[in-house]
Amino acid sequence: MKINKTIWRVLGPLAIAAVLVLGLLLLPFSFGTPSQSTMSKAATSLSDNVLKGQRIKNAAAKDNYVPFIGSSELLRMDSFHPSVLAQKYHRDYTPFLLGKAGTQSLTHFLSMNAMTNMTGKKAVVIISPQWFVKQGVNKNMFDFFYSPAQVAYFVEHAKNNTADRYAASRMLDFPSGSSDGTVEDALKNIALGKPITGYQRAYITDFKANMLDHEDALFSQIAPGSNQATIDKAAKALPADYNFGTLDQLAIKIGKKETAGNPYEIKNSFYNQRVKSHIKRLKDSQENFDYRYSPEFSDFQLLLNTMAKRRWTSCSSFRQSMRVGLITLASI
Repeated sequence: MKINKTIWRVLGPLAIAAVLVLGLLLLPFSFGTPSQSTMSKAATSLSDNVLKGQRIKNAAAKDNYVPFIGSSELLRMDSFHPSVLAQKYHRDYTPFLLGKAGTQSLTHFLSMNAMTNMTGKKAVVIISPQWFVKQGVNKNMFDFFYSPAQVAYFVEHAKNNTADRYAASRMLDFPSGSSDGTVEDALKNIALGKPITGYQRAYITDFKANMLDHEDALFSQIAPGSNQATIDKAAKALPADYNFGTLDQLAIKIGKKETAGNPYEIKNSFYNQRVKSHIKRLKDSQENFDYRYSPEFSDFQLLLNTMAKRRWTSCSSFRQSMRVGLITLASI
């Protein structure tokens, strides 16, 4: 009897905690809408959980936030960063930053495909030409940003068309695509143009998606970190009144100072650390590159298809690596 009591004292709290966690993840109840403070912090946090989740992004889409989709360039919060310019000059929208180093088109396709409140909205896509190489997205990077919730949404809504069959086959190229046997089998069916089975649909849409949605809701209650202090500091370097010509000249002045030490107009620190010692080897190495023929280019088409399907107004900008200046937007 004493042994049973001792075991209960040790294991009982763990069992109760496990039941409570399962209840939170599985029982159907609402967590409410993320607060304005949470969405404001999330917009500049570049948080992995925000990118892989849906709750905060969908709430922000209902508000006056515009997704700015990219990769490492979003981390460079100088005075000409979109979040800095929008804050300084009180623009009628707030950038919602989605991406960091390693987030490429397939990750963004899954993320934006699952955003249910984006129909008829606007988005900005910043594209790095360095993505469009023969091997495509790095497997480790895709797996790091893999979102089971977004894949579950894709499986639930997939159609027997070229885009969805291709998307399913691409996910199966990565270890994360095989991390759940039932999801893997469903992706194989979609890739082959076959309907998913009743069991697969019940497991993914009724059990797994519900659990992941609750998990996202729980974590979204915890306000993500923010880069607000960095944005405030960068905004102080800008003139009080908005004038494109003045800002353009200021950007050129800063750019010349940062790139004066090399003939390629690359930021000096990057040139000295990453390029200078490889100049001879790099000469003519990209002479035959064709960005149109790579897995990444097809992944990017998935993202564009999603935008077209949702009737988004989208803009794109090819960035010039490490160069300081204003982003010029051109309609796709």
